Amino acid sequence: KQWYQRRVRGRSDLFVILKLADADISSLSIEQHIERRGLHYIDLLLLHVQAIDVGGMVTIWRRLESLCFSSKLFRNIGLSGVSVQQLEAISNIAVIKPFAIQVKCNPYSPKTDLLQFCLSRDILLIAMFPLDGLDSKGSLLKEEIVVNIASKHKVSCAQVLLCWALQRQTLPVVQTLNIDEIKQNIMQDGLCLSEGEMEKIHQLCKSNGDTHGLVKLTS
Repeated sequence: KQWYQRRVRGRSDLFVILKLADADISSLSIEQHIERRGLHYIDLLLLHVQAIDVGGMVTIWRRLESLCFSSKLFRNIGLSGVSVQQLEAISNIAVIKPFAIQVKCNPYSPKTDLLQFCLSRDILLIAMFPLDGLDSKGSLLKEEIVVNIASKHKVSCAQVLLCWALQRQTLPVVQTLNIDEIKQNIMQDGLCLSEGEMEKIHQLCKSNGDTHGLVKLTS
């Protein structure tokens, strides 16, 4: 809130995401979250659904749609921790389609099937832990393939991984308060990975059932 008051010229300079669980999905609860941040509305409200069955998800999604129509508390709605089966179930019944989903997504876990579904429905995939998460000790950043590509382009390993994510048409989000890390993560103008480099990074995949090739992007 203090940073917003000091640094931001206008509300349109920010895109604010709020993630809530089922128990928090009420007009009063959402309004309290917004007020604590010194804002008037949220750009994207995400429902975390990892432990909710499809029937429960449909009921909650209907409630979210009703709140979206009746209030001005949030502009878009989406899902967090969702599987492709859950997303398909919601997309098939939604009056307001999911604007975005948020899942862990990186070369070790590229979520290829989920991304293909998102691209087919014009849903943004927000890639959390694009550098391999908080408990990995930077193992993706030390992969020989990533190190060699970074050396070739004269950029950091983090920039290579973020470029890989962006070229897949996902939105990578890095969680850090370290200024040096933030500077290293800023994309270098003109950085573009070749199809061969994209494929080499994709081959780092360690997820069972997600070892097939790259997502075929439309032009």
